[in-house]
Amino acid sequence: MTRRSSIRQKLILSYLLIALVALSVGGVLFYALVKQAITDQAFHTLEYEASTFLNTIDLTSGNDDQSQLAKKASRLRIQFATRTMSLAVVIVNQNTGRVEATNVEGLQVGDNFPVSLSSIDNDGTNDDTLQAVKEVGNNQYLIHAMNMPQAQYKGLDAVFLTPLENVQLVTTDLIQSLVKGFLITSVVVILLGLWLSRSLSKPIRMLQAQMSRLAKRDFSPPPIVQTGDELEEVSRTFASMVEELKRYDQGQRRFLQNASHELKTPLMAIQGYAEGIKDGIFSGDEAASGLEVISQEAVRLKKLVDELIYLSKLETLEDSFKREEVEFTELVEDSVTRVKTLAMQKGIEIEVRGRGEYLVDVDGDKMMQTMINLLSNGVRHAKSHLVVSLRAEDGHLLLSIRDDGEGFANPDQDQQQIFARFYKGDKGDTGLGLAIVKAIVDQSGGTITARNHERGGAEFIVRLPMKK
Repeated sequence: MTRRSSIRQKLILSYLLIALVALSVGGVLFYALVKQAITDQAFHTLEYEASTFLNTIDLTSGNDDQSQLAKKASRLRIQFATRTMSLAVVIVNQNTGRVEATNVEGLQVGDNFPVSLSSIDNDGTNDDTLQAVKEVGNNQYLIHAMNMPQAQYKGLDAVFLTPLENVQLVTTDLIQSLVKGFLITSVVVILLGLWLSRSLSKPIRMLQAQMSRLAKRDFSPPPIVQTGDELEEVSRTFASMVEELKRYDQGQRRFLQNASHELKTPLMAIQGYAEGIKDGIFSGDEAASGLEVISQEAVRLKKLVDELIYLSKLETLEDSFKREEVEFTELVEDSVTRVKTLAMQKGIEIEVRGRGEYLVDVDGDKMMQTMINLLSNGVRHAKSHLVVSLRAEDGHLLLSIRDDGEGFANPDQDQQQIFARFYKGDKGDTGLGLAIVKAIVDQSGGTITARNHERGGAEFIVRLPMKK
């Protein structure tokens, strides 16, 4: 079995990964910048010490014509300064490259200076300097080399050194501080991640528990997860879904109950008369009458089953709809023609208003079935007059079918349940006709509503999108 990680574990790992990447990148950049800053500061210190050294030995104003004694005195001052200063100093002869004076351990007067100073000796100026990291003796040093600017020291270079080890010690302390900071930050991130992951995973666990109850057909209203974010929206959507599923489940239960009742009635009549004829209870005219009842109930039972199958196909098979461009006025007039005989038998006049060109994209045969069902329903409830009205509004076709009958006895209840399966009015047939109408209109992208008209009678309003 594959082991799965919880969302909480993934969140904590994500926090740690983000912290690791951020601290690593930040630590490397910070270390590089601070190391460079320390190195730059060390060079600045060397420059300052160089200025101090030069001021220390510049006790006389020499020139090119100074005496031999003055030159010796100047060299003695250099020797004294290099031996008394804590700063590492080396005086190098430009011509020979040999050390004239030094206080660097492992480097003696007369030794060749190991670092080439040709870059500051060749152009003949006294303003050039050299800053680099070089090995002198047995150690690495930061060096600041320059020409001696005084006339009495012409031909000499002054090299000031500070051990690289000093910089490395500071950077080592810096690395240790960074590692400590990383460890402390990791602990804080873990604690924060535990708290945040708990706050995030708790509502998810609540939703999971609600879904588990729903899987067991528990339609009790789930509590809303109060998080103020997308999870709360998901929770509210889930609650709406539960309510809708509850209504659907109740509808299915009613459907099964109604279907069993509707099917049971004709089957009982058929069974009763068939057994009576079989057992000789009915004979002669009574048997003939019983056979007539059996035939009628069989026809009614077949009609009921056919409508159930048709409605099921409408609600589950979208591919059963063959859309085409239909001119609706023509479809209405054809529908009126098909129910005209029924209307004439009941003395009902059907009037069509608002004729025009209304192009809609629907399944013509199924929309014809819709119109016939609505017109037949209107003829059953009308007293003398049925009005069919057509008009265009905001890119939609509005179809109204209004009778002059009694209207809905209980408007609130009837208007909510009129399109439910097996819901019958006073003069209803199977209770499936209007359910079929609604299924076809819905699949056509339209809507249908029912109400009592202000002039009396019931009115059905169909709204369908027109072709542009």
